[in-house]
Amino acid sequence: MDSTDYSQQSNKRQRILATGPTKLTDLPTDLVSNCFAYLDPEKKPGHHIYLASVNKYFKAAVKELYQGVRNNSLESILSSPSICLYVLNLVEEEDIDTFYKIVVAIFENDRLDLYLDAYLEVYPNNFWSNKHASLVTATAYKSTEIMRSLITGNDHIIYFLTNLNPPEGIEINASVDDVKNLVQKIPVACDPQMIKELVRKGVVFNFESVIFSLTRKDIETFKCLLDIVPLEKDYEIQRIIVAALEHELQLKAVECLKERNHFAQGSNFIRAMYFVITENTANIMDLVKMFCSAKPNLTESDFKTIVYTCMMSENMDVLSYLHKSFRKIDLGLFRRLAMLNNKPEVEAHLQSLE
Repeated sequence: MDSTDYSQQSNKRQRILATGPTKLTDLPTDLVSNCFAYLDPEKKPGHHIYLASVNKYFKAAVKELYQGVRNNSLESILSSPSICLYVLNLVEEEDIDTFYKIVVAIFENDRLDLYLDAYLEVYPNNFWSNKHASLVTATAYKSTEIMRSLITGNDHIIYFLTNLNPPEGIEINASVDDVKNLVQKIPVACDPQMIKELVRKGVVFNFESVIFSLTRKDIETFKCLLDIVPLEKDYEIQRIIVAALEHELQLKAVECLKERNHFAQGSNFIRAMYFVITENTANIMDLVKMFCSAKPNLTESDFKTIVYTCMMSENMDVLSYLHKSFRKIDLGLFRRLAMLNNKPEVEAHLQSLE
């Protein structure tokens, strides 16, 4: 820098000082944009959305700097209701894909603060449609806290769920069958306290609700519904059994069914045994022991069906357990069947049990 340039800058600083304190908004937006550029020299989408949400002046400076390039970091957008609201308003009409991406993230992360103070603020005049859509989306993404806010103290929602129709004068784009399906799916986003409150207010759940509840990571809602929903048909219980066997907390879920005596029925026992044997389910021996300890009401024909399934699946461990700890197998009969079905290893194993 030569002496002339230095002198000019020095004089400029003196003039600014002489005029007293300068407000930020007195500065040209291009100068503020230039300052912001030092925070992100490569001008890549990053955290500049924080700056734009501070005030209109910063918003103009950021817009000038980034020329329409926006922050694509969901973590940044979801960091606070004010930032989330700012971005939703920004992209609502011109970038609908980004809008829905943010909405999905709100529900996936079960961010009640963003739902109330950002999402609903975007559509303040479309309350009922948003509530219906929110029920559907909260169910889809298991958003428990958002669902809690929807069903707590909201008479319209309760009326909707109990009567399968919206209140008079309100229209939604959903049939009665759609609403029926929605009601049964709602438990995926509910804890036991919410289930009990909905039942107290007249919402009716069925065996499908019990099955849907098993899509949650915990089984507390499942246990609650088992005590509430009447299960009178074998096929209902058997579908629940299969869902329980597929749950990540499989042993605990099955234990809940055993405690309620569901494996005492022969047909339920057969369905459970058939599934774990043919699917080679994890924890198979623990499960088999649990089923058998229920002391099922089993005919000899039913027992032979189970043994035949084990033979065809070549499950030696289950065969041994059944013969030694549950009921004696007709070893001669099943050795001949093993030979006829070209199962030499099973035939040899059965012979070793004699």
